[in-house]
Parts: sequence; C-alpha cells; structure tokens
Amino acid sequence: MLKSNSLTEYIKQKLNLPLDVELSDEDLAKITEISINGKDLDGRINDYDFKDFMCLSNLQYLSLQNFVIDNYETNIINRIKTIKAVQFTDCKMKSKSTLFGNIEMLSFTSCSKLDSKYFCNLKSLNTVKINLCGKVNLEAAKQMVNLKNIDVIDTKTK
Repeated sequence: MLKSNSLTEYIKQKLNLPLDVELSDEDLAKITEISINGKDLDGRINDYDFKDFMCLSNLQYLSLQNFVIDNYETNIINRIKTIKAVQFTDCKMKSKSTLFGNIEMLSFTSCSKLDSKYFCNLKSLNTVKINLCGKVNLEAAKQMVNLKNIDVIDTKTK
C-alpha cells in the first residue's frame, strides 16, 4: 500500500500496531497529523515518498524536518485536500512551484531559501510563522488580504 517503509513503520508505531501487521485503509484514515524527519539520528536520509501522504485521507497537520522541498514535494502537498497546517523545520525550500489549497497556517523554522512567493497563493492562509530563516523576501505576502498574522523572529526581511 505505502511505498515508504519509514512512513509505514511510523504509522504502525503511532497506532500501536505490531510491525508485522498490514496497514488497512481504516488504519490510514485514523491519521490526522504526522511529524517526520527526513534524516535519522545518524544523519542518514529516510526513505519517505511524499505520494504516500495522499493515502492519508484525513491528514490535517503535517510537520516536516530536514527535507529538501522541491517542486515534487510541493505538488504532493497541494494535492492533499484536507491539510490545514504545515510546519517546516530545517528544510531547504528549493521549489519553484507554489503552495495552493486550503492551508490556514504555515510555520518555517531554520529553513533556507524561503520566499513568500512560495505561499502567496494560499487564499485561506491566516497565520505564518517564520523563525531563524536567514533572509526572507516578504514582498508577495503584502498582497495577501486574508493573512491576519505574520510572525517573523530572528529573520531578516526585504
């Protein structure tokens, strides 16, 4: 069912299922939030395939650490219709694609190459938190009429 062994193991642990049990659609539907790290404790890359997120029919909250966010990852996030909030930590934001959909909250901590063009097409976005992200261009965010709160901490803006 899921391509990623790392995500399969994560979900089984989250649901307190034995590792030798096959995940069902009902099991996957129980998952409303996930927090995953692109690297293990030894610094090795975990084998997550973002397409697997689309099997989580009720996923609302996604927390990603140590990922390179490129067009592929962005486009998969865009296809998750139930997602409300995404948190990026220690991610490289290399995507030329932009986020769209019904995301209401975004958080970026210690992310490189962040530009508000990445999230300026989110019509439902009302909160953005940016912390320790070096230098961030916020010009595109100024056009976002529904954005109520943008918190920028320890980050240079232009």
